[in-house]
Amino acid sequence: LSPVHAQNATLAGGVSIGITANLNLGAFGATLIGSGAGILCTLGYAFVQPMLEETIGLHDTCGVGNLHGMSSVFGALVSAILPIWMADAGAPKTQLSGLVMTLLVAISSGSLTGKLMGFLKDEKEAPLADDSVYWEVADDFEASQ
Repeated sequence: LSPVHAQNATLAGGVSIGITANLNLGAFGATLIGSGAGILCTLGYAFVQPMLEETIGLHDTCGVGNLHGMSSVFGALVSAILPIWMADAGAPKTQLSGLVMTLLVAISSGSLTGKLMGFLKDEKEAPLADDSVYWEVADDFEASQ
């Protein structure tokens, strides 16, 4: 674990609790949901991201999938489950359909963007995630190969 994991876990808690902001959860409920998202985000950084990079070559330079993706799906699932126990908390079907539609748009537009970037990128010109081709970088910067 590193300080980066703690920082991202904090932000992930905010992402997940933002989806349930219309519910009166109290401090305990908000802390529980935020902690769950933080744990999920940290596990994503520690285990899921290296596995995805190794198996399918998916390089997430900013950890968007762990910080925003996993915690927002977690928050959406929580917001669909909580109305079962809480009166006047919304409709679970509406929350789940919103999650499904969001995932469809995100996956399809992300896939299209990835394909377009693959066509536009010249492998010989600059390797991915190597800023030294276009920018001045620190002397101790080591280009990833």
